[in-house]
Amino acid sequence: MHQSILTYGEFVTYIRENVEAVLNEDREAEVVLTEVEKNNGVMSEIMTIRQERENFAPVFYMRDIYEQYLRGISPDDLAEQMVSICRQQEADGLSVNGAWFEHFENVREHIILKAVNYERNSRQLTDCPFIKALDLAVTFRVLVEEEQSRIGTVLVSNEMMKWWHVSETDLYKTAAANMQRLWKDVLEPIQDMVHEMAEGPMAEAYDAFLEERPETGTMPLYVLTNEIRLNGASVLFYTDCLKRFASDIGRDFFVLPSSIHEVLLLPVMDEMSAWDLRQIVGTMNHQVVSDEEVLSDHVYRYLHKFNKLIIAA
Repeated sequence: MHQSILTYGEFVTYIRENVEAVLNEDREAEVVLTEVEKNNGVMSEIMTIRQERENFAPVFYMRDIYEQYLRGISPDDLAEQMVSICRQQEADGLSVNGAWFEHFENVREHIILKAVNYERNSRQLTDCPFIKALDLAVTFRVLVEEEQSRIGTVLVSNEMMKWWHVSETDLYKTAAANMQRLWKDVLEPIQDMVHEMAEGPMAEAYDAFLEERPETGTMPLYVLTNEIRLNGASVLFYTDCLKRFASDIGRDFFVLPSSIHEVLLLPVMDEMSAWDLRQIVGTMNHQVVSDEEVLSDHVYRYLHKFNKLIIAA
């Protein structure tokens, strides 16, 4: 029973010792802590759990797990969840290793898209294939694990591209088709989604939006994401997704990149200024959205007549 709040370091040590002890009851397990570069150059500590005779090692982002602890989940429960994931992987017989990635046919149906900010990820982008779109980069990942609230992916590297002998265009077409098959796009009025989520970044972002522009409370603002609401901004690159919405409303609309997980759609009205909206996006990015989840400070506009997305401000 923990009476006082553990520091991050104390928490990581506690989790590591408990996970390692439980898994070592069955067979040898090694728990390794390393730092990796995540989206937008944010460094994060990960815990990798390697078990004897297992090819694929589960990876846990410790800051995310520590946040769950601060929200009230006990360290023992979190350690138990991590052990459960490791054992479920073993039961599922997941056997992904380096050789598996060398053959395109193995990964073809598992390649997905992730939209990231081009400038903020310029260093990482030198090591991987991508397609530049506006101020974004569409990157590619291989889906190796999917749970209810998390997915496990591996970034497609330049080395993998040499193995596969495919172009970025081929990769894009394959990934876009997979995304639409795996996780369909979801469009909801923002009031509905905020009500569902009650608290969290989306609710905070909407509150910040209303604080900046109270009159927008009566405007038709929509949230566009995917079914799992992870990396949902990638739906911008689904075939005809934006075109369908433009056809439904019969006009242009602004796209506000609220995070890598979703974007906001706002039909264009006479009194709106793209520069005012950009100010709001900037405020949300600095005050509400975590550095790792920022997509862009720009505002986009979809031109209904030309079926084209442009940077408006």
